[in-house]
Amino acid sequence: MCRSAEDNGLAELDATALEEARAVRVLRLARNRLRAVPTAALASAVRLQALNLADNQISELTSTSLPPLPALHTLILKRNRITHIDERAFASVPALRVL
Repeated sequence: MCRSAEDNGLAELDATALEEARAVRVLRLARNRLRAVPTAALASAVRLQALNLADNQISELTSTSLPPLPALHTLILKRNRITHIDERAFASVPALRVL
């Protein structure tokens, strides 16, 4: 299952936005105004395999930016404003292969 919220001008994603979408495997949030990874909203997306956060305003990735997403293998972050990536930023996504 794929969900797309691209080009919507989203500045944040409510923590309950994906509660009913546990089966989502691909989530496209590109070209919005997100300043941070929507950690709380992603927490329920346990089957997520690919996440596109390109073209947002994300400035850093901390050790808690990504919730445990055991199936996530692709994370797209191009064209953001990232100035800092914590050394443990990807510890919660053990299957990550494409960044």
